[in-house]
Amino acid sequence: MRDLDLVRSTIELGHALGLRVVAEGVEDLETLETLGQLGCDLAQGYFISRPMPAEDLVLSPRVAILAEAVLGG
Repeated sequence: MRDLDLVRSTIELGHALGLRVVAEGVEDLETLETLGQLGCDLAQGYFISRPMPAEDLVLSPRVAILAEAVLGG
């Protein structure tokens, strides 16, 4: 529970400062959903996509739909 409180307060602090908050290291749907419920704006991590060269980066429809549904993007 303490970890969740820390994440929640970090997101709230970022928003209070007028920032968009990005979560790094998202590795599963449960974490992505929790971040969405806490109001996190963006996420990155292996669950969304493995690292790749910039020239290979194309946002797949699956990733775009998932991110929008979970994070409200």
